[in-house]
Amino acid sequence: MKAYQRKLDIRNGCVDLSHGSGGRAMSQLISGLIHEAFGNEWLARGNDQSAFDVGGGRMVMTTDAYVVSPLFFPGGNIGSLAVHGTVNDIAMAGARPLYLSASFIIEEGFPFADLKMIADARGCLHHHR
Repeated sequence: MKAYQRKLDIRNGCVDLSHGSGGRAMSQLISGLIHEAFGNEWLARGNDQSAFDVGGGRMVMTTDAYVVSPLFFPGGNIGSLAVHGTVNDIAMAGARPLYLSASFIIEEGFPFADLKMIADARGCLHHHR
């Protein structure tokens, strides 16, 4: 049975959790709204990263943002998930991760102690070099 896919209602609709799931709703949002606003040759390729030539070589760039619950889980947290997911996007383009861009979605009232544990997860990047 084919899953129902609602049409993207630009005028009256709202973003919901399905738009960040990596599935059909996200693809529909990107193709129906993001491409319109930010369309360029790299975005049109539909990759999780952009690869482009620079003097003497090739560079690959990506940025991810994650919203998951729970934030802390066996074997990691949202920070380690973000690092590993971003590094994977770079590796899938045949590149070696050297630097990370960071994107944080932080709700008001979030404890600094939890934010520090999440930010410290960037240390797992050293395992990928």
